[in-house]
Amino acid sequence: GAWMRIGYFYTSRHLAECPPSLERFAYNKRWYCRRSVDVGCSSVYFDSLGKEIKEVCGMIEAYQWNSPDAFGASSSYTIDGPYMNGISITQGSPRQHIWSYVVGLQENAVQPHPNSK
Repeated sequence: GAWMRIGYFYTSRHLAECPPSLERFAYNKRWYCRRSVDVGCSSVYFDSLGKEIKEVCGMIEAYQWNSPDAFGASSSYTIDGPYMNGISITQGSPRQHIWSYVVGLQENAVQPHPNSK
């Protein structure tokens, strides 16, 4: 099978834009995208143009801000709520989990998610 790029954004270019629901900001003369809300989630949707997804390959460069606590302060333990601090990749409707990168400040802050298998 062939690979198809579904989503891509690279903010280091001067006139680059962030996807809708994320906001662009500069820090130390470099451009970044961040969630556009102080509490909760920001989601970015990439359309697969009706193609069935069998494999996912990608790269994310992410930086922590403030005091991420992995699953610690979550009020939601469902994929549709803010269930962790980090990045999650899902597909479909209803959403199905593909991959998550969870961030915590301390080693003991990372605990198994209550619904993990």
